[in-house]
Amino acid sequence: MAAFSVSKFSVSAFVVLITLSSIHATAAKKGPVKRIWYKAPDLYPEGVSYEAKHDQFLVSSLRTPCITAVKEDGSFNTFVCDPEFEGKLVLGVRVDEPRNRVVAAVSSMSPDEIYAAVVGYDLDTADRVLFTRLDEVTPEPLGDPEDSDYLKPPAVANDVAIDAKGNLYVTNTLGNSIWKVGTDGAASVLTADPLFSSLPNVYQVPDLGAVGLNGIEYHPKGFLLVGHTSAGALFKVTFSLFSTAVTVSVVNLDETIPGVDGIVLRPDGKLVAASVFGIHLVESNDNWASAKLVETVSLKSSEPATAITLKDGLVYANLGQVHKLRAGKSNKWFELRLIEFQSDAKSKPKSKPTAARAAKKGAKSTQSAVPVVLISGGLLALLALALAKDKKGAKHH
Repeated sequence: MAAFSVSKFSVSAFVVLITLSSIHATAAKKGPVKRIWYKAPDLYPEGVSYEAKHDQFLVSSLRTPCITAVKEDGSFNTFVCDPEFEGKLVLGVRVDEPRNRVVAAVSSMSPDEIYAAVVGYDLDTADRVLFTRLDEVTPEPLGDPEDSDYLKPPAVANDVAIDAKGNLYVTNTLGNSIWKVGTDGAASVLTADPLFSSLPNVYQVPDLGAVGLNGIEYHPKGFLLVGHTSAGALFKVTFSLFSTAVTVSVVNLDETIPGVDGIVLRPDGKLVAASVFGIHLVESNDNWASAKLVETVSLKSSEPATAITLKDGLVYANLGQVHKLRAGKSNKWFELRLIEFQSDAKSKPKSKPTAARAAKKGAKSTQSAVPVVLISGGLLALLALALAKDKKGAKHH
């Protein structure tokens, strides 16, 4: 019986030690999830925006008027599916945390219907808190709608940006203009500057041809950055919240970004742009009068990215398999991928460890190892004591 007791105690002790070591190692290796796969047949997500409150990514769909919530483990659920938008699709989405909402650009699936709107939903309840029709707001009078020869101007609400006060800015891809939606929900055309249509096209979207304004981002300094898909260009739109004057200029890029889609500003001021060819890091040192392409993370032709978002400062790209949708093919799996730029690692300052820093690091290492060492030593002492008692008991027998 004594021998059996020691054996059982030894096994238990080493199980505890192995478990503690495993937990310690797992905690040390834990980092950001690099590839988030989720199985959502024929969802074809187009836009994405990370929502920190519920730790989830909200993605739109090129097939349904729904917004889907995706977790890091690949689980997902329908955040909202608005029956009023049956037959429509949701393109760009943007989380507006200060106002606890997500806003989305809605357009028609049918080429025979001109429809554009922006809608907002509460992040907790998914109740609709905003709806503004946009296609009825045109840059200028184009004739009498009652006339038989009246042609409604083209309108596709594509992407949306939000300023600090909660005003929305929505790109009209077909009309090459930008709508503004005020905090009261009223819409107006911020600008339809001819410059938007003046640049040569360097990229044609399959089955669609030339595509205009697309991704849009509000800069903290009070202006907009807007991408033009077919021109591969960026525009800077300067305006005042207290004036109707708007100035549009072309950002002087050192090279074009053909097929540019969603864009987002990082906390360090650099712009990340998604395209069918990769994810691009763009930097400006003159308040976006000009900019240079710092780095491109290339993607396969089977992995075109349509949008990007930031989670804890990290860049995640939406790989929505749009090419399969255009080809009329079905697809089950979709991915959100962490994008890591090599230039970020190279630009981190390398400082020599000082004596104080080394001592501090050593203290942290010792401190983190103490609990395991103490537990291990205690267990070994108990094992030795049990073995000694076992031998003594065996002699008496």
